[in-house]
Amino acid sequence: MAVKEIGIVEIKEQAGIQIQMTYAQYQEYGNFLKEHNLVELETNFTNQVETMIFVDKENKEHIKSELIEFYNGKVGLSDQGLREVEVPVDLA
Repeated sequence: MAVKEIGIVEIKEQAGIQIQMTYAQYQEYGNFLKEHNLVELETNFTNQVETMIFVDKENKEHIKSELIEFYNGKVGLSDQGLREVEVPVDLA
């Protein structure tokens, strides 16, 4: 089926969250992303790691709480406003 091979996306307005963490914390970050079905964007490596995720607006506070719990409160978070992003649609 050609549609499944190409993929269908939905344009959604999502909220950005910038995350600041240590390199040691970043080693575990992939587990958090996988568990919450998220994708990191715009990752920068300096003396710490700064990365961005976009989540559904209604889930923003929940995801921020989950990040704080995941890192035992030792993570920096800042809101980055809204952006339209392409979200894959699962046809299964």
